[in-house]
Amino acid sequence: MIDRKLIPGNLVRDVSSEPQQGQAYLITASGMGTKAIATMRSKDAKKNSIAGTTSVSSMGVTFTQRALSTATLNLGVNAHKLVSVASSTFLYFNGDKEEILASDLITKIPLYEYAKRIGYAVEERPTQTEEEARKERRRAKSALDAAVREINKSLESLYAGTLTWKEKVKGKQKDYLNVPIIGTHGIKDGYICIAFDPVYASYLTAVPETHYASSLLGIPARQPNAYNIGLKLTEHYCIYENHTKGTHDRLSVKSLLAATDLPSYEEVKKKRKSWIERIKEPFQAALDTLVTGNVISDWHYVLPGGKEIADDDREELDKLQDYENWRNILVRFTLVDPPDLSEQIKTYTEKKKQASTRKKRIMEKAEVKAEAKKILEEKP
Repeated sequence: MIDRKLIPGNLVRDVSSEPQQGQAYLITASGMGTKAIATMRSKDAKKNSIAGTTSVSSMGVTFTQRALSTATLNLGVNAHKLVSVASSTFLYFNGDKEEILASDLITKIPLYEYAKRIGYAVEERPTQTEEEARKERRRAKSALDAAVREINKSLESLYAGTLTWKEKVKGKQKDYLNVPIIGTHGIKDGYICIAFDPVYASYLTAVPETHYASSLLGIPARQPNAYNIGLKLTEHYCIYENHTKGTHDRLSVKSLLAATDLPSYEEVKKKRKSWIERIKEPFQAALDTLVTGNVISDWHYVLPGGKEIADDDREELDKLQDYENWRNILVRFTLVDPPDLSEQIKTYTEKKKQASTRKKRIMEKAEVKAEAKKILEEKP
């Protein structure tokens, strides 16, 4: 059992201090009720004038802002970052508990460290004069104030509504109706304080875990396509079955496009625009952003069989000028400092083998019984 008194604010965690988490990754929950938050856009929100509510849907999940709420709907990348870090902290302390107490629902994230990770220049830079030092302190404080305003927007949005969705959890179909995400929240004494709703907290402990690249925190909210593609790549890499198949480092363009808000080919053609300019180039720019943001170290196109496309292979390169050919090829990527999943994959493979053996024995017994029954029925 971890003594919370020894850990200031429950962490946002300096991941390097937690070797079981991986140097650059946080363990967080992976379910529809978490992933959908990242792709919810304010411009897609719909108002119900009769009920007085505002709702936005994505990936089969609907967020409904309560009637009379004065909060501005501000979900998407920033809100997802906050939920990811908070849920990672929550799971670190509560992931293996059978019963979660009210006091367990509260997580604290160090404000200064979080602001720095999401891209705010809150550190004071070296100066040479007292006047320069005063200006630098004001600049750093202004940056921290801006971060606080942004964080508060996300907190208020998460608090102001509920989520509704259906999902299979632990093999059973679940209906989640109007589930609040957070309750008590705020920024106090240098910490972002968040209390998860009990139902949502229970959900976080029930869905599968995945690795969240801490470098994604630095991807700007104004680049949601890069952020959501990054989520897709890291989650795909962390699926054990993909490692056993050797496909953990590649995904089709088609599946990655589904994680973006780029227009469809039909929409682009209807407006008589270039699909290369409106879809392909922004898609590639998003991948390049992940490289500069240290989420991936490189990426390139490969054929479905895994064969790389050479720079002088004019035949294959020409095919990429056709939309259908392009969307069906693969993107091979390399994560920066990927998590070590060797032990988990070994355990997964062994369990899969054991399950296969049990299934084979059951089938063999069933065949023996069926054969015996047939013999008995054939006797005069």
